Amino acid sequence: DGRVQYIDKVVSHREVRYDAETATPRPAHLTATGRVLVAFSSPTQAAHRRAALAASSSHRTFGRHIERARQDGYATNIDGAVIGAGGVAAPIFGADGACVAALNISAPTWRFDATREGMTKAVRWGAAEISRLLQRHAPAATSHTSSTRRGNHG
Repeated sequence: DGRVQYIDKVVSHREVRYDAETATPRPAHLTATGRVLVAFSSPTQAAHRRAALAASSSHRTFGRHIERARQDGYATNIDGAVIGAGGVAAPIFGADGACVAALNISAPTWRFDATREGMTKAVRWGAAEISRLLQRHAPAATSHTSSTRRGNHG
């Protein structure tokens, strides 16, 4: 339906922080997580998600964000769903190589801008580690497919 749902979070210990609400779905085109989920979806899922988003966003702008996420292996967002917040997300791949979730780090915009490179490295590393754990616990029949697919995303 063109929205993403956060399912868990760890809140920063800093006094000034961004604390994302997990109870309310957010428009996918306004979040780094949503952009990653569309960018790394199967072609059928991506077409369905893009159709759901067409009414609520500039198709051309959203398309550029998706292509950039595919090229970079992650997506960023500044002042999208929440003015004053920015974030970066990377895909998590399941045992069959399909994107099953995304890992996101968000912060107040000023902090995100100042630490973007470190946050990007951390979220990409974390998503890759989770993907490796999912691969390690995969049934033997799907093991080869998953590692081949993930390897293409860097």
